[in-house]
Amino acid sequence: MRKVILFLFVIVIVISFSGCDFVNVTNVDTPTGLSVEVQGEGSYTSTYTRDYAKLTAEPADGWEFDVWGGDLTSSSKSIKIDRDDLDDITVIAIFVEE
Repeated sequence: MRKVILFLFVIVIVISFSGCDFVNVTNVDTPTGLSVEVQGEGSYTSTYTRDYAKLTAEPADGWEFDVWGGDLTSSSKSIKIDRDDLDDITVIAIFVEE
Protein backbone atom coordinates (compact mmCIF):
# COMPACT_ATOMS: atom_id res chain seq x y z
CA MET A 1 0.00 0.00 0.00
CA ARG A 2 2.84 2.42 0.78
CA LYS A 3 4.33 1.91 -2.67
CA VAL A 4 1.00 2.69 -4.32
CA ILE A 5 0.63 5.93 -2.32
CA LEU A 6 4.20 6.94 -3.11
CA PHE A 7 3.66 6.16 -6.80
CA LEU A 8 0.46 8.26 -6.88
CA PHE A 9 2.23 11.11 -5.10
CA VAL A 10 5.02 11.09 -7.70
CA ILE A 11 2.48 11.04 -10.54
CA VAL A 12 0.63 14.05 -9.07
CA ILE A 13 3.91 15.99 -8.74
CA VAL A 14 4.96 15.17 -12.31
CA ILE A 15 1.58 16.21 -13.70
CA SER A 16 1.57 19.40 -11.62
CA PHE A 17 4.94 20.56 -12.93
CA SER A 18 4.63 19.34 -16.52
CA GLY A 19 3.06 22.61 -17.67
CA CYS A 20 5.55 24.86 -15.88
CA ASP A 21 8.32 26.62 -17.78
CA PHE A 22 11.14 26.75 -15.25
CA VAL A 23 14.36 28.25 -16.57
CA ASN A 24 17.78 28.04 -15.00
CA VAL A 25 19.01 31.53 -15.86
CA THR A 26 22.65 30.52 -15.57
CA ASN A 27 22.15 28.28 -18.60
CA VAL A 28 20.43 30.92 -20.73
CA ASP A 29 22.66 32.82 -23.14
CA THR A 30 22.55 36.59 -22.84
CA PRO A 31 21.46 37.95 -26.21
CA THR A 32 24.41 39.53 -27.97
CA GLY A 33 22.29 41.53 -30.42
CA LEU A 34 20.56 43.55 -27.69
CA SER A 35 21.98 46.96 -26.84
CA VAL A 36 20.40 48.97 -24.02
CA GLU A 37 21.19 52.65 -23.50
CA VAL A 38 20.09 55.09 -20.79
CA GLN A 39 19.20 58.74 -21.41
CA GLY A 40 18.84 60.85 -18.27
CA GLU A 41 19.33 59.61 -14.71
CA GLY A 42 18.28 56.05 -14.09
CA SER A 43 19.13 52.45 -14.79
CA TYR A 44 17.44 49.22 -15.84
CA THR A 45 17.32 45.61 -14.76
CA SER A 46 17.25 42.75 -17.23
CA THR A 47 16.01 39.20 -17.01
CA TYR A 48 16.61 36.65 -19.75
CA THR A 49 14.76 33.40 -20.35
CA ARG A 50 14.87 31.06 -23.29
CA ASP A 51 11.78 32.83 -24.70
CA TYR A 52 12.26 36.54 -24.01
CA ALA A 53 14.25 39.36 -22.44
CA LYS A 54 12.50 41.52 -19.85
CA LEU A 55 13.79 45.04 -19.20
CA THR A 56 12.57 47.16 -16.29
CA ALA A 57 13.38 50.87 -15.99
CA GLU A 58 14.51 52.15 -12.57
CA PRO A 59 14.55 55.96 -12.25
CA ALA A 60 17.05 57.74 -9.96
CA ASP A 61 15.85 60.04 -7.18
CA GLY A 62 14.29 63.19 -8.65
CA TRP A 63 13.76 61.51 -12.04
CA GLU A 64 10.90 59.53 -13.55
CA PHE A 65 10.73 57.02 -16.35
CA ASP A 66 9.29 58.53 -19.53
CA VAL A 67 9.44 56.01 -22.38
CA TRP A 68 11.46 53.27 -24.03
CA GLY A 69 12.83 54.46 -27.36
CA GLY A 70 15.11 53.26 -30.11
CA ASP A 71 14.07 50.24 -32.17
CA LEU A 72 11.19 49.60 -29.75
CA THR A 73 8.84 52.13 -28.16
CA SER A 74 6.70 51.68 -25.08
CA SER A 75 5.56 53.84 -22.18
CA SER A 76 5.39 50.81 -19.88
CA LYS A 77 8.12 50.65 -17.21
CA SER A 78 8.73 46.97 -18.01
CA ILE A 79 8.92 45.50 -21.49
CA LYS A 80 9.35 41.98 -22.83
CA ILE A 81 11.16 41.36 -26.09
CA ASP A 82 10.71 37.98 -27.77
CA ARG A 83 13.93 36.02 -28.12
CA ASP A 84 13.49 35.92 -31.92
CA ASP A 85 13.45 39.76 -32.03
CA LEU A 86 16.74 40.27 -30.14
CA ASP A 87 19.08 40.33 -33.15
CA ASP A 88 20.64 43.76 -33.67
CA ILE A 89 18.19 45.82 -31.59
CA THR A 90 18.89 48.99 -29.61
CA VAL A 91 16.53 50.06 -26.83
CA ILE A 92 16.86 53.35 -24.93
CA ALA A 93 15.44 53.91 -21.44
CA ILE A 94 14.53 57.61 -21.33
CA PHE A 95 14.21 59.36 -17.96
CA VAL A 96 13.08 62.96 -17.33
CA GLU A 97 13.43 65.16 -14.26
CA GLU A 98 10.38 65.34 -12.02
